[in-house]
Formats: sequence, structure tokens, C-alpha cells
Amino acid sequence: MNFPCTKCGACCKRSYLLPFFIYTNSKTGICSKLENNLCSIYYQRPDICNINKINVLSFKGTLQEYYKVSAVMCNKFIKEDKMDKTYLINLHQFKD
Repeated sequence: MNFPCTKCGACCKRSYLLPFFIYTNSKTGICSKLENNLCSIYYQRPDICNINKINVLSFKGTLQEYYKVSAVMCNKFIKEDKMDKTYLINLHQFKD
């Protein structure tokens, strides 16, 4: 299973939450590498931006459990930003 990213850009719009993140635009708090809701350096992105690499460093559960936790946070950000509901991740795909 791959993480079901909907490419909403909500996480990239919160790079200000990572004080050490070098690509944060100081005026907007958004990652300066975000262009049209896509990462312009996707294949060279920092590990903190790679959901599979950050899972290994910070989460003690299974990959599927981590994806579900991450998807819940994604949906929270999407709702906070009042984005189109088509960006929401279907949480039913994660088995309990």
C-alpha cells in the first residue's frame, strides 16, 4: 500500500511548524518549493517530507497505522483550510 496523498498541498503550507525547515518562506510560512500544489523538488525532497522515511524515524506502529494517523491529520488540515472535499482521504481504506 502507498500513502493515498491527494496532492492538496496542506502539509507544505504548514512548513512553519518545523522551525529547522530550510525551505520555509519567512513571509508566508509555506514551503518555497511548493508550486501549483506540487513539490518542485519531489525527487530530491528532504527526508522530513518523505512519509515513508519519517515513519521509520518517528513512529513505532505499522506502516498502515502510520498512514492512517497521517491521513487523519491531512484531513484535519484540509478542513481547516476549507479546501474542496475531493481532497479528503477516504479513511475506510485503512483496516483497524
